[in-house]
This record gives sequence, C-alpha cells and structure tokens, in this order.
Amino acid sequence: GDEFSKEFFSALNTLERKSKWKRKMRQVKSFVVCNLKDLEAGITALERDIDGSDLLGHCNDAAAGSVVDEDILKASLWRTVVQLSLNLQKEKEMHLKTKAELKESRGRRAPFSSTENES
Repeated sequence: GDEFSKEFFSALNTLERKSKWKRKMRQVKSFVVCNLKDLEAGITALERDIDGSDLLGHCNDAAAGSVVDEDILKASLWRTVVQLSLNLQKEKEMHLKTKAELKESRGRRAPFSSTENES
C-alpha cells in the first residue's frame, strides 16, 4: 500500500500546486487523510477484536474480501483526484473565457478602455 500512498499523494500535491483554489484542495486532502487514518484505526481495532475471539476462522474467510474493498477505495480516491483536476480545469477555462468577454465588452465601451486596459 505504500507505493499507492506515495503516488496518490504526489498526484494530490501536484494538483495543489497548480491550483489557485489551494484552500479547497487542502480541505479535501485533510479529509482524505483523516478518513484513511480512521479506516486504518478501525481495521486495527477489528483485528484486535478478531484475535481475541473464537470467530477467527470465519473472519479469515471474510478478510479475503477486504482486499477487494481496499482496491475499490483506492479507485474511488483516484476518481476524486481526477474529478478535482477536471473541475479545476473547467473553472480555469471559464475564468479565461469571462476575462476575454470582459475585455471585449470593455473594448466596445470606448470611454472605459483607457482607464482599464491592464490585463
């Protein structure tokens, strides 16, 4: 899982650097980190409970399914990162489009063009 964590968080960090919406990204990141910590703590607690019980045999069978669950979690985390990238890209494009439209309408209103021609 270590390799995944490294790749996942370096992807998240790259997004964070590129983004003007860093605060939002930091919130998402801390949310993800907290959830992963909670998840790991929960799993550890479960393992402790299982060790102390006679249900060990049943749980070992059930635990085979937890590998799948972890993969599903990883996949959904990646989807979140990809979705955030796309959202940021869309916001950036909208921002540029709005800027261009403003510039255009300013050009049409001659009196203002002299006072507001810094880009």
